[in-house]
Amino acid sequence: MVRSFRSSFAWLVLSVCALLATAGPAELPNAPSEQSVSALHITLGKSVFPLYGPWRFTVGDSPIDPATRTPLWAEPGFDDSKWETVDLTPRPGAIDPIAGISSFVPGWTAKGHRGYWGYAWYRIHIQVQARPDDKLALAGPSNVDDGYQAFDNGKLVGSFGDFSKSPPTHYYSRPMMFQLPPSESESARASTQVLAFRVWMPSNTLTESDEAGGFHTAPLLGQMDAISAQHQLRWKN
Repeated sequence: MVRSFRSSFAWLVLSVCALLATAGPAELPNAPSEQSVSALHITLGKSVFPLYGPWRFTVGDSPIDPATRTPLWAEPGFDDSKWETVDLTPRPGAIDPIAGISSFVPGWTAKGHRGYWGYAWYRIHIQVQARPDDKLALAGPSNVDDGYQAFDNGKLVGSFGDFSKSPPTHYYSRPMMFQLPPSESESARASTQVLAFRVWMPSNTLTESDEAGGFHTAPLLGQMDAISAQHQLRWKN
């Protein structure tokens, strides 16, 4: 998909350098002092970076933090070290057998949670090297079962579906993008942040595939204009 994007939008310069590193003891609130956080390091120019992982994953739903009145599992200081590790890197040539979308990865029912439906959470720790005035955006997974809310450091940045109801109302998968809150300084931009997704899948989706459940493509992170161009390309495909 990146090759297609580069050929369609030659004016975009893709310069992404990513490597896995282990951070020192976490200084985040509510986290044990000895906790180490594995963060994905991302350097952004006019680029789009697929967030293949490592993601932390768990089934179930988050309790509400009594102080912030937001989901505890969305907060950057929450210790997710005991959650499962999920890699969203697709196999070469992988295609969704139902929708025909490329870069397909099997969902949670094919990864140890067969028969499970309901809520689940994905979290990823990232360190983004970008200028303080850069406008960053997040493109949600273009193929997901079935709805989700997206959080940046505990703040809700957008939803796919109506989560004001119980159970949530979801729609057929489609591309979504959300602008991330700006950082106030270069040091703040370079610090570790946590992106979290609260996902909902109803029981009837289990009958559609043996690989149902949650993310089937990776979310994308990048500069606003690059994500916007990729978002338009996804709508055309």
